[in-house]
Amino acid sequence: MSSDRGDPDDEAAILRARLDRLRGDLKGRAALAPAPEQKADPKPSPTGSAMSLGLRAGSEFVSAVILGLGLAGFSTALFTPILRF
Repeated sequence: MSSDRGDPDDEAAILRARLDRLRGDLKGRAALAPAPEQKADPKPSPTGSAMSLGLRAGSEFVSAVILGLGLAGFSTALFTPILRF
């Protein structure tokens, strides 16, 4: 039986040679790639730190008000039928 493909050993050798060539190309590209620059960590400004603290406190206050209103509404709905006798 004849097959359309060549000898498997020849194909393996061709693929191995191609793989070796591509590995060499990649090693050459990696050597040419510049190293990323190290940036110094910027110091936070006092204005940004104060604004961050203010926004955090404000958001906690708003969430506390919403939670309080929710609890008040729930307790009113729960205990109003009991208190009407």
